[in-house]
Amino acid sequence: MRYIIPIHGELEFEKRNDTFTLNDFLLHLNNAKNSEVIHLDISSIGGYVEVADKIIDLLKNSGKVITASNSGHVMSAASLIFMSASVRTFDPTKGDFLIHNAWVEVQGEASELERQAKELRAIEKNYAQIYSQVTGVDISIIQELMNQNTPLTSEQIESMNFAHILKEQYKAVAKINLKSNKMTEEQIKENFDTLGDKILNGIKSLFKQKALVIADANGTELTMPDINDISELKIGIAATVNGEPANGEYPQADGTILKFEGGVLVEIVPVQNEDVDALKEEIEALKSENEVLKTQNEQVSAKLIEIEKDVKEYKALASNFKPKPQTQTQTDGKKATFTYKKEIKNGISN
Repeated sequence: MRYIIPIHGELEFEKRNDTFTLNDFLLHLNNAKNSEVIHLDISSIGGYVEVADKIIDLLKNSGKVITASNSGHVMSAASLIFMSASVRTFDPTKGDFLIHNAWVEVQGEASELERQAKELRAIEKNYAQIYSQVTGVDISIIQELMNQNTPLTSEQIESMNFAHILKEQYKAVAKINLKSNKMTEEQIKENFDTLGDKILNGIKSLFKQKALVIADANGTELTMPDINDISELKIGIAATVNGEPANGEYPQADGTILKFEGGVLVEIVPVQNEDVDALKEEIEALKSENEVLKTQNEQVSAKLIEIEKDVKEYKALASNFKPKPQTQTQTDGKKATFTYKKEIKNGISN
């Protein structure tokens, strides 16, 4: 099952209108204790970094599969929470995605300002490292994006692995009118640079790992951008159908059913058929029969032990037996001989 946590509003310590606090998150986290997947629905321009840090730590220690999407802007500290998810989808028609350097309002002497500046630089470096580790983009590029303090384009979000773009609304077109005398040399250079970036991103996309596309038993195609082999299928994987988030049940050819909610795989229902049920019943019957045979074997073993004990007793009695000699007188004049007479009384030889 999937539990959705709506992170809407600025990240604050105290509850006010249009804010999201740490207490809000803790209440949702408690409600999600029986869910395997936590989905973050984010619409926030950011807020206090301390609140974002604590939310991220709680998510990491929850033991849940974390996924995220946006229903509005994802900016500043909110983008850090967004990046803590293992599966991330972003719809640019609903808001902007922005990463930037931290800032603080401070007053005081030069020493206090220097201390605050030092702390801010440490925070900025730490956040740049987080973005770099999650996306795989070099930290120097991340820092440059943070310095620009402008929303990322759909191409940047997708190509730099910040998130998978669900809907592409715009197609970039670069045109340069070299005959126009209204463009300065700098504008021409800027347009060439932009065109060069788009060409480079296009080349990168050629080498980008292809998404896995599978057709269910009804012929519906599921596109899974984060994997390229069916063996990698697991709870939390994102999927789309015709560009929209997959929702509902999708039966597979082998009988397995994939259940999606909001574009995320929340359950894999294994094959259940009559052959499997019959095999289970047969196994249970064999187990019962085995228990009966085991009991009979134990009874036979006990009887054999008893018989063996009796045999040993008889052998002991036989080894201690001493026959009594008896003299018989011959009346025919022949010499007398000794014979042995054995009497059996109550099973004992005398």
